[in-house]
Amino acid sequence: MESEASHLHQKRRKHTARTPLLSSSVHDSNFESGVLPGELITEILLRLQFVGSVNGLICVAIEEKDVFLWNPSIRNLKKLPSSGTDSFYTYGFGYDELHDDYTVVVIMRIVGDDNSGYNVGKIYSLNSISWKCLDDIQSAIQIYKSGGLVNGKLHWAITNKVSINYNDWVILVVDVWVMKEYGVKKSWTKMFNISDGVYYLFGPSFCMSSEGEFLFKNTSFFMIYNPHDDSKRFPRMSNYDHL
Repeated sequence: MESEASHLHQKRRKHTARTPLLSSSVHDSNFESGVLPGELITEILLRLQFVGSVNGLICVAIEEKDVFLWNPSIRNLKKLPSSGTDSFYTYGFGYDELHDDYTVVVIMRIVGDDNSGYNVGKIYSLNSISWKCLDDIQSAIQIYKSGGLVNGKLHWAITNKVSINYNDWVILVVDVWVMKEYGVKKSWTKMFNISDGVYYLFGPSFCMSSEGEFLFKNTSFFMIYNPHDDSKRFPRMSNYDHL
């Protein structure tokens, strides 16, 4: 029987030239049938955390606990089973080309009564429809953002600081860096900096357009930055003016 991941991948290839993000179609039994009501879509947009997008399939988390795979072209969702803990979560969404499988990685921070903590990792396979544990997750590091998929591998920005008090900071400028040669530490190059007190621009940019503009995402808004003229735009989502 053809796997769900294979089915998704083949559907994506047929439409890649037009709209790769919104082109895939899912009709497998692992996805719930029917159309999402507008009220549910509104609730999702208000509470969701964008985890990642692969081959037109989008992974989102709602309030860190509930994880969904979303096919926006037919407005269907698949809710993943619980990973089994109530601790702090961070996620990554990827595609295993070797096994033709979509995967969700969750890293959980377990904190004890003495405030000491350690990390637990699990991975969900869309083919096997199950979670399994990951080994060798370093306990000293802390992860606050979703992982990014680059060159077929998930990457996270990490810190070994227990806490950071941003109230003590006065932010004058934010530097934006790019790794020009993948995996080579010395190839990190500063592209530009953004001034004017942009205290919210921490973490990687959401995406870059063909015109060289950068889209940054905050929990409550988007910002488009043009490094050529140092201009900023704050687009609003149609029909969701309250976001």
